[in-house]
Amino acid sequence: MSKTVSHDFLERIQRDLTRNFKECMERKSIGSEDIVYWFVKLRQFTEFLDLNPNPYSHVNLYGNWILHTKLDKAKSTSLVKSLSKIAGDYLSQTNKIKNHSDRISETISIAILRKEILDLLAILKCSKTLFDTEFFWNKIVSTLMLEIVNKDFLIADDIEIEKLLEKTPFAAKQFRLMSFGPNTDIRWLLLPHEKSKFGKPLTGKLYITEGPDSFEERSDLYEDI
Repeated sequence: MSKTVSHDFLERIQRDLTRNFKECMERKSIGSEDIVYWFVKLRQFTEFLDLNPNPYSHVNLYGNWILHTKLDKAKSTSLVKSLSKIAGDYLSQTNKIKNHSDRISETISIAILRKEILDLLAILKCSKTLFDTEFFWNKIVSTLMLEIVNKDFLIADDIEIEKLLEKTPFAAKQFRLMSFGPNTDIRWLLLPHEKSKFGKPLTGKLYITEGPDSFEERSDLYEDI
């Protein structure tokens, strides 16, 4: 890609995001169409950067989750492995550890997603106000959750399952977030493959940021099977 084309491409992404951010601030709301638009633009930018390894894995993760109705193995292999390992570690303990919800929340961390977005906006020289203001950040998180709740994230195939079971007694087949109504906790549900040693679903509360400045430490972790 020539320098002229590169400059025009980056300038267009910056202009498009800046215009949308300004509209969101003027109307004081964040819609699902805004969230989708951001991820389309940010994914275009990360693909343009073409970094290996990709330091924006959470932008990629949530981009896949938002932009696809169902994710296949190719888009979810790394998450399959991570969640399977967490579940396997938890379920194989004689004395049940109580941090599986915390570990799964960290694996799909909203806090890390926010940091990656801020890093990309800094490179693009775009305003960060929406992501640095608690009022707007809370709206972003709630709208983002509405987009991905009850959407299956991963479908692992048998070949991947066999490889996973060589390392952990739990192999994840499907993962989703669930909500049972307004103002209720968001919970995650991890379904095992039929070949897993532990065949029961695993579920727990999803812990997310409550503001732009912290990922709140929790002492009320509990176990759920």
